[in-house]
Amino acid sequence: MKIRVALYGNTHNNLYQMAKLLREELGADAHLFLPKRNRIQNRPESHDPKLKDDYPDWFHVGAYNSPLAQYLPMFSPLIKDVEDFDYIVLSQKGPALAPYLKPKTFFYVTGTDLTRTPFYGRCWRWYKSFPAKLLSLVRTFWQRRGLRHVDEIWGQPYGPMIDTIQDLGLSTYNRQKYFPLILEQIRPSCQGIEPLVSELQRDWDFLVFNPSQLLIEDSPDMVATGAWKNNLVLLHGFARFMKQTGAKRAALMVVERRNNHREQTARKRFRQVAQELGISDNLIFLPPPKSQDVFTRAQVHCLYEISDVIGDDFGVGGIGSIDIETLSMAKPLVSNVGEEFMQEVYGDHPVIDVREPEEIADGLTRLYKDSDYRFKVGQKGRAWYKKHHSPQGARRRYIENLEFLRSGGAKSSNGAKNSN
Repeated sequence: MKIRVALYGNTHNNLYQMAKLLREELGADAHLFLPKRNRIQNRPESHDPKLKDDYPDWFHVGAYNSPLAQYLPMFSPLIKDVEDFDYIVLSQKGPALAPYLKPKTFFYVTGTDLTRTPFYGRCWRWYKSFPAKLLSLVRTFWQRRGLRHVDEIWGQPYGPMIDTIQDLGLSTYNRQKYFPLILEQIRPSCQGIEPLVSELQRDWDFLVFNPSQLLIEDSPDMVATGAWKNNLVLLHGFARFMKQTGAKRAALMVVERRNNHREQTARKRFRQVAQELGISDNLIFLPPPKSQDVFTRAQVHCLYEISDVIGDDFGVGGIGSIDIETLSMAKPLVSNVGEEFMQEVYGDHPVIDVREPEEIADGLTRLYKDSDYRFKVGQKGRAWYKKHHSPQGARRRYIENLEFLRSGGAKSSNGAKNSN
């Protein structure tokens, strides 16, 4: 009889990838549960357009994040829908359901679902409107309670995550269960942004792209959650690079997101600092098409493609989807990834690991002056991606981590949860 595994909380399609691997490699009867209202980046069709309007029978869509389910998770229809499964893998707000679920529960940490959601102050300050703040407090209560009923927590050995687990006093963290992001071959599409792309290629010879959110506030909460990106350091580093090289046709591109109150303030600060540094004409904010609040993934990948260098995170550090996408496209990555973390998880890495403006400037200068070096750095990154994050490269680690399900190494809890 096949082991039955449910998955809920499909952040950037990580659980979709895990479900496919469980079905194809381990012979499990894996099913993906999706809320009716779900952001496009968390829907399988954003990864595989062929799935649009044609979900397979192992996809289930329900009112899993309705207002009632968020305020009172014990009434979520997911509880009944998964009662015949042996295991369930949860992400995002999924742990809030743990006390009411019959299958054995695993919490697959994706970031702020652990470092922000279970903390009242961190959630309250993150949202702008009073109703959103109120809902965040309710979510915090249920997430914090649910974490103490999860059977096992899976997360990477990343500083903010380790600190949060210790702060919450959780004892079910499994440091060895690290699941690398699986990224299939990227297919960039410039559809909808063709004039912007043509203009950038015409006007500039060296493009540095910062696709990250502008999160420049270094408050204790922002640092503790790992959300702090410290983007201003890249701006200062870019200004030093321009001074060192005398480059005239070099630009720093920053993504503009509409309807984001945090980024509106950050953009104003960015422009102010650029003016002080004398590089206002070389700082470009990229607005998405008028019909969109944000660029689609395919459009962002198009912007990667025309860029010479990608700069990501200069705050707490770590490696995320932007970094993996960059490396997969053979683009040099300048970012603070954290040497200790990278050595523990991977043993090596191809990132130009920098954090200070002087280091950034030196890294950009060499990439600008030596096109052969730039090419080699990009190719090294692509080879590293294939080894660790391509479907073929990541498969081994997933199989090793999930083999215990097939072997019966973990039994269904039948509703009995740990009490750590």
